[in-house]
Amino acid sequence: MSPTVFREKGYRFLFFSREEPRMRWLFVVLTCVFLVPSVAAAGADRKAGIDAHLDRHFEVLDQVRGQLEAGRVDAAADRANEFEGALGFIEDWARARKNMARPMNLRAEDEEARETIAAFLEAEADASMRRIEMPLVELARQGGEMPAGEYAERVEEMLAAFRELRHRGEALDALSKEFELQPTIWVYGPDSAGLREDGAFAVTYRVENLTVEGADGLDIRMEEVPGGDSLPVRVTPEGIDGLAPGEVVSVDVRGELEGGVDRLVAQLIVSLDGATELRTLQLRR
Repeated sequence: MSPTVFREKGYRFLFFSREEPRMRWLFVVLTCVFLVPSVAAAGADRKAGIDAHLDRHFEVLDQVRGQLEAGRVDAAADRANEFEGALGFIEDWARARKNMARPMNLRAEDEEARETIAAFLEAEADASMRRIEMPLVELARQGGEMPAGEYAERVEEMLAAFRELRHRGEALDALSKEFELQPTIWVYGPDSAGLREDGAFAVTYRVENLTVEGADGLDIRMEEVPGGDSLPVRVTPEGIDGLAPGEVVSVDVRGELEGGVDRLVAQLIVSLDGATELRTLQLRR
């Protein structure tokens, strides 16, 4: 689900929505270019560990928190989409760890390992609950029912829960190296993107290797939904090699819809031997 800013009767708050596509399929030509650097040419800005990405998103959260503490509520509200995007990435990161935690919990043989897993799951549930509460908190602030100082405290409580979630998730990552888990990859990125007047679009995804082994031969493709028909795409290159454990690679997707089509649902598929991750992308004007 993608973050949306909702405005009605002067209120402005954040929530998540899922749109059911209603489409009449027309002749579509979609040309996508995946600008993924090869191992030899990849720069430091294209590949990095997950911590580097988390650091950037937590920096956004801390900046907005600082604005709220300084009483600059309007300035903080202006960064609502950026704030939501940072939270969404961290939540996606936590979902990846939650998927790992289930098989780990089944195979854990000692109490210490089970406690580490339980602590992460508890932190994830707490952060999720505080996140769900925030639209009502924001609505109360906009309606004048919650002073700015109390609002800032509620935001800080939520961010403290997310910092604890990161701490517990990192402990889970360290523990996962002791387990023989199935190859696992994770795709971060938006579920929707807008089309320009000329039908062009650009989206950036990130692919993380969650396995304890290096990932070689990742295949990337995009298919039309429904039907699973391959779309005419050009991938440069047609995969990713040498993705180390815990490493993240950026994938830039660029394309153009022709023939006056206003909406398309496609699916990005990233696969490795034994592991496949999907990301549905809705394109619309």
